[in-house]
Amino acid sequence: MFMYAVTDAVVLLFQDWPQWITWQNGRIPRTAMSELDAQLAHLQMATGAIKLIADQALTRVDLQMRLLYNLMQQKDSSFSQSIALDSKKLAEASTRDSSSMKAVAVLTMIFLPSTAVAVSTQALSHVLHRNKS
Repeated sequence: MFMYAVTDAVVLLFQDWPQWITWQNGRIPRTAMSELDAQLAHLQMATGAIKLIADQALTRVDLQMRLLYNLMQQKDSSFSQSIALDSKKLAEASTRDSSSMKAVAVLTMIFLPSTAVAVSTQALSHVLHRNKS
C-alpha cells in the first residue's frame, strides 16, 4: 500500500518536470518549488513508513526463525531421550540374555561330558555285543 503511494508521489513529482525547467527563464517558479517540497515531504513520510513496516517484518521473520529453531531443538531433545530409553532397554535385555547364555554354558559344561561318556559307552557296548554274535 505504501509502495503504491511512493510510486504515485514520484510520478506526480516528475510528471511536469519539463515544464518547470522552461518556466521563468529556466528557473523553477516558487509555487512549483513549494509543491516540490510538499511532494518530497510526502515521499519522506511514505519511505519512513515503508522502512518501519520492513523493520517490523524483519523482526517478525527473526522471531519466527528463532521459534522454528527452538521447536527443532525440542524435537531433537525428545528424540534423543527416546533413543536413550531404547538403549537402556536394549542394555537390560542384553544383560538378561548374557545371564541366560551363562546358565546354558554352565549346564552344558556339567552335562555334556557325562552325556558324551554315556553315549560313547553305549556305542562301544553295542559294537562289542554285535562282534560277539
